[in-house]
Amino acid sequence: MKKHLLRLVTAYCLCAPLAAFSQGFPAKPVRVIVPWPPGAIDVTVRLLQQVMAEDLGQALIIETRPGASGFIGADIVARAAPDGYTLLATPAGSLVTGTIIAEKVPFDTLKDFSPITMIYDSPQVIVARMSLQQSNLKELIDFAKANPGKLSYGSTGIGTAQHVDGETFKRVAGLDILHVPYAGFGPLIQAVVGQQVDLAFAIVGVVRPLVLGGKVKLIAVHGGKAPANFPPVPNLNEMFPGFATAPGFIGFWTGAGVPRPIVMRLNAAAVKALRTPEVRAKIEETGATVGGNTPDEFLAVIKAAFDSAGRSIRAARAAGVKFE
Repeated sequence: MKKHLLRLVTAYCLCAPLAAFSQGFPAKPVRVIVPWPPGAIDVTVRLLQQVMAEDLGQALIIETRPGASGFIGADIVARAAPDGYTLLATPAGSLVTGTIIAEKVPFDTLKDFSPITMIYDSPQVIVARMSLQQSNLKELIDFAKANPGKLSYGSTGIGTAQHVDGETFKRVAGLDILHVPYAGFGPLIQAVVGQQVDLAFAIVGVVRPLVLGGKVKLIAVHGGKAPANFPPVPNLNEMFPGFATAPGFIGFWTGAGVPRPIVMRLNAAAVKALRTPEVRAKIEETGATVGGNTPDEFLAVIKAAFDSAGRSIRAARAAGVKFE
């Protein structure tokens, strides 16, 4: 009986300081690291910024820290103090496909981060520069087969989901298309609009205004359905049974070791913002599916993404793809 009482007292003494600390969170502004150039991922995070800040009672400061396919910014969060004041907002390419492909990774996604919630999951598309003579998927494939190496496609960087999708498309369709990596969606879109690259693999939300504004040609969709106001195009998942879309979700993480009550507090603020009608409407009009799951549910999604992406990458490497 005495031993049992002693254990209860010890547990209370250990948990009491943590509970008190968590109840006072946040006591200062919370920093959100977006490891990509401005103009894409940060735009979505800014939709949530005000609602989250009001709910937390502190400012939400967004910092873009691009470089190394998202690794530089992600590593900042992994190395930050485990107090919940430094968050990461990034797509799966930074923490899933990129870590499978890269030879040297400064962190371990499953060990060095605490998932908070998925922000959204998005269909992916192939778009082409307007001056490209080929205007649909059949013409594109026929031309590429007749002219190996003549076409180029851009991605958001080596190891990203868009790079994996590009190489998977080449493999299942039997094509030889040059890969040109860019440092994020902003530079990639500038390149395809500026006629510097023939094709681009991208998420729907980023290219939506360009497709509707006649700035790029929509060639194909995959990993979901395109918005209703998009021109009808083939779905790669339906055309090629061997084509599996790389994970296209974007989410919030914080560092490992952050107390669970703080993770749940951050989750509550993010979910509240995502469920705000105005925020939800703006995300859904891009064709994306709004997130807002629990940390445990998001972790399950991440683990499943590692499994599916790993299979695609292994298949590509077995076929000789070097992911360069």
